[in-house]
Amino acid sequence: MSGMSSSRKAIDEVQKDPICCIEARPEWVLQRKSASPAQADTGTPRTCLLVDYQTRVQDQGIQFYTRICTQILDASCLEDLSQWLYELEPSSQHLEIHSCSIQRGDSVIDALDEDNIRVLQREQGLENQVSSGRLTVELTIDDLRVGDILDIDVTEFEHSGSHPVRGRFLRASHWLSWSIPVFSQHVRVVNDRDIPIAIREVDSEADLDELQMLQAKSTYDRNWSNLLVKSVQPMLPDQFWPHCLMLTTHSQWHEVADHLSSFYTDNGSTDDTLDLEDIAADISDTDLGVLNEASLLALVRYVQNTIRYRSETSGIYSHTPRPPSRTMKKRAGDCKDKSNLLVYLLRKLGVEADLALVNTRLRGAVATLDPSPLLFDHMVVSFVWQKQRYWVDATHQKQAGDLDNLSQLAYRQALLLSSEGAGLIELPFSRDQLAFRLTHNFDLSDIEQKGARIEVLREYRGARADNMRYYLASAEATVLQERFHSYSCDEVNVKLSPIEPLAICQDDQIANVLITCETYRVETRLGELEGGLFQVGTDFFDQIYDPPSEHHPMQISADGVLEHKIKVLYANEPTAEAEEFRKSNQWFEYSDEICIDENELQLNMRYAPLDPLVKVSDQREYTADVTDIRNRSNNRFVAINESHQSYAQVFIWLIVLLLGLVILLYKDRMDMYAMLPLVATAVALSFHKELNKLIHKLGV
Repeated sequence: MSGMSSSRKAIDEVQKDPICCIEARPEWVLQRKSASPAQADTGTPRTCLLVDYQTRVQDQGIQFYTRICTQILDASCLEDLSQWLYELEPSSQHLEIHSCSIQRGDSVIDALDEDNIRVLQREQGLENQVSSGRLTVELTIDDLRVGDILDIDVTEFEHSGSHPVRGRFLRASHWLSWSIPVFSQHVRVVNDRDIPIAIREVDSEADLDELQMLQAKSTYDRNWSNLLVKSVQPMLPDQFWPHCLMLTTHSQWHEVADHLSSFYTDNGSTDDTLDLEDIAADISDTDLGVLNEASLLALVRYVQNTIRYRSETSGIYSHTPRPPSRTMKKRAGDCKDKSNLLVYLLRKLGVEADLALVNTRLRGAVATLDPSPLLFDHMVVSFVWQKQRYWVDATHQKQAGDLDNLSQLAYRQALLLSSEGAGLIELPFSRDQLAFRLTHNFDLSDIEQKGARIEVLREYRGARADNMRYYLASAEATVLQERFHSYSCDEVNVKLSPIEPLAICQDDQIANVLITCETYRVETRLGELEGGLFQVGTDFFDQIYDPPSEHHPMQISADGVLEHKIKVLYANEPTAEAEEFRKSNQWFEYSDEICIDENELQLNMRYAPLDPLVKVSDQREYTADVTDIRNRSNNRFVAINESHQSYAQVFIWLIVLLLGLVILLYKDRMDMYAMLPLVATAVALSFHKELNKLIHKLGV
């Protein structure tokens, strides 16, 4: 094929070791035949005729060969397929492009043009203070047309050099479930090392989880045909996997922890000359010479709030923390740098502390996978105080609470990098604590003269309090007030004007409780209310999801107990009747009640999550219970209580008195039938209150 040569052609001549080049296909790679071209009536804009993954694991590194043959069946795919992107870490990876061709009818066109290959440093996370140093290889393909078959094959080389994990540990996932038709897929693994490779085939929907060990100096080769199109649903459990093949260098969790701990020590990341006296001036309100809870928490807050987040993860620092003195000098670092600094300072104080790795997406599912340092994307800190272990995230700002009220980390599993190589540990996490309480206080006691007033209280606890504290501190006050004003209008579904805008009315730094308050005047005329009723939206209904699919399990996201309280003050005793409703199952406990306290109507709702996983076999029961809850109407109440209908009642009594006088004056001339209007009126008055209660209960 033209454009090929026996020697490497550098695309980026500036670099001593080119990140990308055009080179012949490696000899160890097996060539495959692609499937026959598809017909245009397949109902898809494109289809894959061949997906070929081949991996070779050696002592000096890992090679990842990929070949994909795609047929274009609609013009909507031309833009996407005319640009091919590949991202690399320049210090440990490089790419060889072997071929790029277009099959058009019986002709094969060489589409590999050196002028169409660029190496770019895009830094997509720069606005979020993230700089990776990764480079993107862009290959553009000219003159691509509908009906063409695009055939590209490349090999990525990952070198086992100074980096702690790249080229040393294999961790790859090959999806066997696609959003487009795939006619033929191959996976081949050549193990030239002395360490076995774990090959796990997983398909949660089919209840498939099979593990095969590829021993040293052996080869795995398998193919699949006519893979069905499947779409991934939202809200799937952490441990739910579409059909895929996972390749992992075989090791134990304690071996992974020991490898990283030793690397950090040998690299000089955990040892330093920094002393507590160097930061004493910044924590002048706490005596760091005394070991107690106050000094311990002072160091945690210092690193969280004073050392700003800045991620620079090029080279070995994608998986290695920088020395504490360097982080202190810049007063900036990523999760690894900040965690390493905090561990160092805590140890200087005399506290047992360690680094720990977590996965913010997989969370508890990490425990179900084969051990690998490449499973993690975040670092936190673990420390022991008075024989109890605690966990903190050094990147969290505005965190509050004493040791008994620290917010829980929702990562579920952590790899503890202690000197003993403790391995994977389950993080404490409980959903039975109050996370959020929303309170609406309605004052309708003088609605005719002063109108309706609403006070809104929002109580945040634990992690929600930490997040809201940071959110309130990081936004401009008038913007926040406008946002919360909009939230409140949406919640009560009426027009509101602020009397007292959003403000923090309580911030308990010990118990980690934050309460905000707002007060509004109702501007919507009461006659415009549907059925004369206020209807208040209950926030946590949005977190009680319906199952996304009858074929997939679902995961409920509620992080704790949620409460909504509505208090309505009338001029006299409300017409509603007290009642109570409860719904309990294995996934949640729900309750609501209507209470009467003199002239105050109280509507209380409470949702407590239990088991977050809803299996496919249980979805019918779960859906029925959720439907029962959503059909409740206890968040609706009358705007005008019966006391404000007193003029009508006085008029009716006047009629009664008038009829009574008529009877007394003309009793000799009247028969029994003449008294029926009086009797009917008296009966109507007697059941007036009960009738109002029935109207309220029916919501009409």
